[in-house]
Amino acid sequence: MELKVIDKEFSVCKVSDFSEIDTGQPYIFTGSTDEERSLVCPTELVPGNTIERNDGWKAFRIEGVLDFSLMLGWPLDEVLQKTLDAMRDCEARVASEMENI
Repeated sequence: MELKVIDKEFSVCKVSDFSEIDTGQPYIFTGSTDEERSLVCPTELVPGNTIERNDGWKAFRIEGVLDFSLMLGWPLDEVLQKTLDAMRDCEARVASEMENI
């Protein structure tokens, strides 16, 4: 599994509703429960109807095709371990690149 850091700063937000969110933009993630509506987006796209926000997050993506049918057969601890291992590898690459700046 290969992870790639997305070169943007993200914000995690609690919003009053989704009316001000442009879902046509890349990197827009929404979620809702019976108690709140949540948004993760690039910081420059935080909408005006944000109730609470937490800035300074980074994001990553899994490169290539992720076959979800394979994940259904794996025990959850293996999936989490593979993800953590990939995150550590990605963190090491980022740290190495930062040293060269």
